[in-house]
Amino acid sequence: IRALPENYQQPLMLSEIEGKKYKQVAADLDLTLPAVKSRILRGRKLLYGSILSCCQINRDIAGKVIGYEKNSRSSCSGCS
Repeated sequence: IRALPENYQQPLMLSEIEGKKYKQVAADLDLTLPAVKSRILRGRKLLYGSILSCCQINRDIAGKVIGYEKNSRSSCSGCS
């Protein structure tokens, strides 16, 4: 999350890590609720793309993430 631009970083940290509701995130950041929803959605997409460029995500039959592996051609050092 810290690698994301600041305008996506803060809303994601507050909602996903701290568990705050979107309405509270909007109040904390002095943003409108639609702005918060948009930033969180876009931030998630950026984060997901970043993860996929580095790692292969393994899922079970229900779609639940069960693990990951570093892509063989990836230069990412974040997977361990």
